[in-house]
Parts: sequence; structure tokens; C-alpha cells
Amino acid sequence: MHDSVAPVMKQKLKKPTASSFHSFKVETEKLKKDKTGRVRMSVRMKTDDHLLLKLLAAHSRKSSQLIIEDALREYALKHGDKILPATCNCMTSKAFT
Repeated sequence: MHDSVAPVMKQKLKKPTASSFHSFKVETEKLKKDKTGRVRMSVRMKTDDHLLLKLLAAHSRKSSQLIIEDALREYALKHGDKILPATCNCMTSKAFT
């Protein structure tokens, strides 16, 4: 583990409150969205990963976006409970699904 990461992980995590959830929702609503409600972001990846993504998209007839969204959901379901503290119910909450 990197030395710069260790102090952050040792901090006592605060239990989410209704006000922190509300402020998160308020900040989320401020984000610029397209007409379908999605937020734009950029992703940097290796050329080999980009090629793999494009090949998967072409062969599956799915968009690259859909493949990445599916992969993110799968990752969250598989690893979310190990990454987030038990006091945080944001992964199990229906508010973010």
C-alpha cells in the first residue's frame, strides 16, 4: 500500500446522514446532462483496450457505452460491498440504480 493512501484509509468514516444524502442529490442535479439524463465524461484507455472494446461492440452489436455501463454495474455488484464501508448503504440503496 502506498504511504500517501494509508493515512486516508485510517480516517474514521462518518455514517451517511439524510443531510449528506440530500447534498449529494443536490450536487448531482447540478451536473450538465443530455436529453436522456446522462452525464458526459472522458475515459483514457490503452490502445489495446480501446480496440478490444470496439471489437466487443461490433461483434455483440452493442454500443461501447452499453458495454462499459454493464461492466460498471457488474463490478459494483461483485466488489462494492468489499470497497465501501458497511455504514454506507449507497450501493444497496435504490436511489442510485
